[in-house]
Amino acid sequence: MDFKDYYDFCNENKTCYFRHGGDRSGRESGCLGMWFADETGFYFQAQSVKAMCKQMQQNQKVEVYFHTKDFQQGLCASTEKVQFIEDLALKAKCIQERPFGKTSVLTETE
Repeated sequence: MDFKDYYDFCNENKTCYFRHGGDRSGRESGCLGMWFADETGFYFQAQSVKAMCKQMQQNQKVEVYFHTKDFQQGLCASTEKVQFIEDLALKAKCIQERPFGKTSVLTETE
């Protein structure tokens, strides 16, 4: 599989399990909907007032698991490169497409 195959799979299966924080035993996890993925990375919307967002600002290690609706196929990725997006045009696009959370957007890069 090349990187395009990965982000195509994730765009088709946007609901994922997102684990973040320190070592594996201490990570928080939960279900999260991905905004989109492309050749630049995987983009998620997170409200800056939420604990998850604050924890990721302190420790950018994350692990994301995507799977098909029938759980027949899955994909797991981990990174230490979570980046918070400051690009106002990208934030405006996110708010337009996903108005339910207006405070911040983050991306996980490869």
